[in-house]
Amino acid sequence: FPVTIAEQGFIGSVMVHYLNTLGVTDIALIDDVEIDRNLGYAQRVNYAYLHGKKFTSINPMLFDKDCILPQGNVTGVFHFGAISNTLEKDEDRIRKYNLLYTDILASACRERRIPLIFASSAAVYGNGSGPLNLYAKSKLQSEEDIKDAAVCLRLFNVYGPNEYHKGRMSSVILKWIREIDAEGKARVFENSHLYRRDFIHVLDVCKVAFRAFLNFVPGVYDLGTGISTDFDYLATLVLSECRKKATKEYIPMPDDLKMQYQTDTKASIDGLIRNNWTNGKFIPIEQGVNKYWLFAKDERIL
Repeated sequence: FPVTIAEQGFIGSVMVHYLNTLGVTDIALIDDVEIDRNLGYAQRVNYAYLHGKKFTSINPMLFDKDCILPQGNVTGVFHFGAISNTLEKDEDRIRKYNLLYTDILASACRERRIPLIFASSAAVYGNGSGPLNLYAKSKLQSEEDIKDAAVCLRLFNVYGPNEYHKGRMSSVILKWIREIDAEGKARVFENSHLYRRDFIHVLDVCKVAFRAFLNFVPGVYDLGTGISTDFDYLATLVLSECRKKATKEYIPMPDDLKMQYQTDTKASIDGLIRNNWTNGKFIPIEQGVNKYWLFAKDERIL
């Protein structure tokens, strides 16, 4: 059946892989070809992630409701695209790519009665009192605008193959793998045993998103494992996978980060279970780190 996936970066490219494993190849891709500010020309840096995958077309990112989606019998849309940089300060770019595009896409899906799966973020919770940056604010606003016509999945800490391009926005697991490879040590904030996060493997995200498409119940839902892991233990897991002597280097947490750093975050998965999108069993963090190390040390593509 024909499906459309917007954005071919981290989760989008793994979604194509996952659909291919299910025998789904009638996939129309949408991605951004905006002009790169530094290079001065349009680039599609994430298309390397599509190597070996099966799909029917790649389409430009358009802002017209009548042509934002490919023509034909589109049966579902997975929208993973956004400016995901939590440090982004350009309100116009956030408004255009995170709010306007999502609103137009949702309008087209409403009109054509197409299920829309939208990747929101647990960043909307902030430190418990709401969004702390423009990115999180844009996700919360989009939820309000489209929750009647979309499954809005608040993604917690997603990690796994194909995030190699994300720079500072990549998972801490990848950052540590790279530090260990380059310097033989992983930099860990002091008192990291006091800080916990819900880490979910990207394949689990794709599986839930697909089930949400099959059993479409619009609304806003957390998407994590429902289990939190402290950063110190996580660093120990990463170090245990390396094949050379490596250590932790404890560093102070920056003062500006202390002001907004959550102590413990984890998803409530009741809604996912209620809608039969998961049985509550996800890739354990120990297994996930082991599998990810095998990919990330050579930046293998999934």
